[in-house]
Amino acid sequence: MPHSNALKEFQSSLEMVEALLELERKYKNPPRKEEQKAVQALRGSAIVLMVASFEYFLRQVMEERLTELATPHSKVQFNKLPDKMQVCSIFNTLERAMKGEPFKEPTQKINRLTDIELACKIVLLKNVHPPAFNDSGSNPSPDTIGHLD
Repeated sequence: MPHSNALKEFQSSLEMVEALLELERKYKNPPRKEEQKAVQALRGSAIVLMVASFEYFLRQVMEERLTELATPHSKVQFNKLPDKMQVCSIFNTLERAMKGEPFKEPTQKINRLTDIELACKIVLLKNVHPPAFNDSGSNPSPDTIGHLD
């Protein structure tokens, strides 16, 4: 993978996971009764951090790669992309502009006009809009991850 900030951040997060697991390894297995909560906390924290880091990595790496398609010098033309990507880019770009960013407090319509004009330009110029692909609002399922290749 070419230079990737997403990968660097993911590797950094995995180092934090490893630090948690290093602390957990200092306890006996199985832990003594009075140490069980500490061991469970370390193991649970490591798992949560691992999963959250992986989800964030998937979103960030996807946006990095899609940003490469959004440059004027991209070797891939918009109309050569799979239909599903074209539909996702166009519809989600327009929907984000019309409704506002997902998971944020909606703004008044008058305050969205600039975003709508920009979205229309993106669509008319047949550009990929990377944020349009990150609006799932849920954790990536195994099927989603399988289709990233």
